Amino acid sequence: MNFVIWTARIAVMLYLVGLGLRISRRLLKLSQVVWTVGFLVFLVHVWAAFEFVHDWSHAAAWKHTAEQTDRLTGWYWGGGIWFNYLFTLIWGIDIVMSWTTMKQTKWIMLLHVYLGFIVVNATVVFRPPWWIPVLLISGAIFARQAWTIYQDRSFRIRSHD
Repeated sequence: MNFVIWTARIAVMLYLVGLGLRISRRLLKLSQVVWTVGFLVFLVHVWAAFEFVHDWSHAAAWKHTAEQTDRLTGWYWGGGIWFNYLFTLIWGIDIVMSWTTMKQTKWIMLLHVYLGFIVVNATVVFRPPWWIPVLLISGAIFARQAWTIYQDRSFRIRSHD
């Protein structure tokens, strides 16, 4: 179980660092590597969760998500697992796009808003208590930077040099 937890924590840390580097438009090659490694660690986390916690059962994962959501909100609902699957797909598509097209457009920022929401949501539901201030501060900084970049008409990453 510790392996499942720590792969999630490391993936979130790499996610935040990679996103921060991407938003700041600095060290773009490093940001792409960090972003990709974060995704790979996240895939290890998903594998570990299904291997060691859910016994490769979607129903067990749904139930676990429902129990955690109920504990936090009083609403027994496991449908958030589908948002996690979508999160995995979107992050994976973004990885492929970043390595093949080597540029980002403004619309990709909307995907990052979704990815950020899922990271925040998962951290709130499955978190250690000390993650909440870190995530809130990081989220506020990234939201401000993302808004600034979104408003910048010249925003295009042409290469990762």
